[in-house]
Amino acid sequence: MTRKLPNKSYIVESIDDLKPICNLLYNSNQSLPLLVLMNGELGSGKTTFVQTFCKELGFTGKVNSPTFAKVHEYQCGEINIFHLDIYRELPIYEELEEILFEEKAIVVIEWANKLNESKELKEIYNLQDRNVYELTFKIISDSKREIEINRKN
Repeated sequence: MTRKLPNKSYIVESIDDLKPICNLLYNSNQSLPLLVLMNGELGSGKTTFVQTFCKELGFTGKVNSPTFAKVHEYQCGEINIFHLDIYRELPIYEELEEILFEEKAIVVIEWANKLNESKELKEIYNLQDRNVYELTFKIISDSKREIEINRKN
């Protein structure tokens, strides 16, 4: 049975603090696909979160920010994690369509607020046939972050 993750804020002071949040996000959404829309200023921890999330799901390779590539894909058992960073360039909806509708996929989009720059891409926030969460990262200090998690549907 899928449980909905409640809207909540978390204070993070280390990578170890991210692990239970990553596990909670995944374990609350055993029914895939899962879409994670991440926002926050530069250096607020978005890529670090994705690195930790992939490792918690069993990925053993290196996770890099896809700033200069359209998408990075990580195989975690039967689950594909698609990691996009749209800071520099918005994707074309057709390019996203294939991965957005893959059944056993987790799609993570950094700088998701930029989707609002396109009428077609803005609709991604309202997809009803998958679990959609928005994570907002805020810098509190050099070593402390706040992550606010909001379910979008």
